[in-house]
Amino acid sequence: MEAIEFTAIPINGNIKLPEELSNINNEMKFIVLFDLNSSKSSIKDDSNFNAISLSTKGITFNREFANKR
Repeated sequence: MEAIEFTAIPINGNIKLPEELSNINNEMKFIVLFDLNSSKSSIKDDSNFNAISLSTKGITFNREFANKR
C-alpha cells in the first residue's frame, strides 16, 4: 500500500483528488483529519460533556486478556 498526503477543502461534500491520483483505478482507503479549531472549519461542536467519577477499587486488569483483542 502506498500513502500520499494532500490538503483539500471540501466543496458541497466533494474533495478533488490531485492530478497524480487521477490515473489510479484501484480501490483507495481514505483517512480524514481536520482541525475543529480552524477558522475554515464549518463543523460546529454543540455537545457538552460532564465529568463523571468512577470507582475502580476492586477491579483487576488482565493484560493477557486485553492483548488478545
